[in-house]
Amino acid sequence: MTLLLKNSLPAERNRGCVFAENFDSVEAFYKNDGTVAAGTPIFGLRTVTFDGASYLSYPIGNTVIRGSRAFSIIGMFTASSTAGTQFWIELALCGGVANTGIGIGISGGNWVVQIPAVAVLSVAAVTVGQRVQIGVTYNGGAGTIRTYANGIAGPTQNTTQAVTNVGFRVGNRLGFVDYAIGVCHFIRLFDQELSLEEVAAYANNTMWSVI
Repeated sequence: MTLLLKNSLPAERNRGCVFAENFDSVEAFYKNDGTVAAGTPIFGLRTVTFDGASYLSYPIGNTVIRGSRAFSIIGMFTASSTAGTQFWIELALCGGVANTGIGIGISGGNWVVQIPAVAVLSVAAVTVGQRVQIGVTYNGGAGTIRTYANGIAGPTQNTTQAVTNVGFRVGNRLGFVDYAIGVCHFIRLFDQELSLEEVAAYANNTMWSVI
């Protein structure tokens, strides 16, 4: 299927943006093929607030990143709590199988990127109530996952990720109760590996305007 890209800019689409969500309103969320998978998230003006018992899902489909073996995930979040383990984004690479997704979340008071059966990378300390931009890029040829917080490069990890059946969730991960607590401001998914400068542009708003 082809996802709606009305929320993306031409510059983003030219770089391989395949999914864009700004959470402009609950009506816009549903028009963007979103589904409330559990609970009652609260939609505001360019925000969705998770209460620790709700999450969203999108029918990304098998063909979005499968052929390229590369992807980038960008999100802007404001945590309201550091309690427990929280999954804010899961890009499930074997969509119907639990614990097969690249995840952005919170664990041990840090923003982390989880690579199933490989590593949990601590990207930045969580400051409750403060916005943070987290980015993850993957180069299938080199087998390298790179992480970013507010446009600053974090730890990297070499891995080989099989991409067989993509699923996309916001606020939790499949088969778990690792719910997010706080606000998600926007999300972008690309079928290309973005550069450091392109990831940083979302933090400092120098290249494209999404905030």
